Amino acid sequence: MGWGDFIRLFRMLFGSRDPDLDEIQKLGLLAVKIGQVFALSIDFLGAEKCRKLAGLYSRQNKLHPEAFEALIAQNGGDEFLSKFAEFDRSPFAVASVGQVHRARLRNGSDVAVKMVKGDLRPSFERDIARVVGLDKIYRELPHHTIVFADDYRSSIQSIFDSKELTDDISFYIRNSSVTDPYVAPKGRSGLYVLVPAPNQNSGIDREKQKFEFRDRVIRKIVERTPLKDLESHIIAEQMMTPLDWEKKSNVYLGATFNLAHTLTQMLYFRPHNGFEEIDNMYLVGGGTHPGSGLPTIYESARISSNIISEKYGVPYRKPSDLSEKSGVRNRQVHHRAPEETIELEPAGK
Repeated sequence: MGWGDFIRLFRMLFGSRDPDLDEIQKLGLLAVKIGQVFALSIDFLGAEKCRKLAGLYSRQNKLHPEAFEALIAQNGGDEFLSKFAEFDRSPFAVASVGQVHRARLRNGSDVAVKMVKGDLRPSFERDIARVVGLDKIYRELPHHTIVFADDYRSSIQSIFDSKELTDDISFYIRNSSVTDPYVAPKGRSGLYVLVPAPNQNSGIDREKQKFEFRDRVIRKIVERTPLKDLESHIIAEQMMTPLDWEKKSNVYLGATFNLAHTLTQMLYFRPHNGFEEIDNMYLVGGGTHPGSGLPTIYESARISSNIISEKYGVPYRKPSDLSEKSGVRNRQVHHRAPEETIELEPAGK
């Protein structure tokens, strides 16, 4: 699969038309596997498109008789077949990488024999190398990097007040390959870049502006980080805008961090974990108490589960208070004696 093939594949997956399964199969094994994975993402692509993609599991073609005989020959030919008293040349199951045949060993044991459709590993690894993003590892960049806008206050105001895309942006980069060498093939890496932007209330034409904004982000990364040759090492990329989050994942207004932490949407004023309008409904996530961000989202789940446990008399471990968590009760604090003094030498001596 070349770069153009990946573009065609993702247009089929995320476009408005039904995916062409024949075309996906022509793109090769990696394309089929990606399609099969997305077939399970009903919350991301929708039920109808996932139902279509699920056809990739059942419409695999068995090897042509000539190709099958050639495969037998590659695996020892008559010597291979001599191990079996019976061998059914018609497969009873077919998958993207191989097919399964019924057979009986000479001792009378019934077995299933999986025949792999040729050596797919080189082409599969080559295609995988193209999808991870970069053809090098930036070891000079740590796992987490946050870069703030030159005028941070103005940048925040452009997001929440004027609701416009500006050149002075903040961004976060996750360079996980420096920590985990297995997130990409050897010598390659993938970067995750997060850029704060106005939500769908802004009226921004995402389809019209997203590529120009993408170029703006790349320029800023090149200017303000060690990734000076980033553009020339990008093999593949995927971009998610607030419009994508809204349409494909049903995120309200594309606001992935949910309700802002303004005074009227904090603490008690945030939606309660126990839903107030409907009995026996409980909320979990960044839009409820205590707020957005992964640790607080986990905390919201714990709060909701504790409320349910308390309602139905189910024992649960109650959270400890802050002093117990910090170990203050078990820690002796040493104070300097009142009469103790410290003399400071004058500077320059």
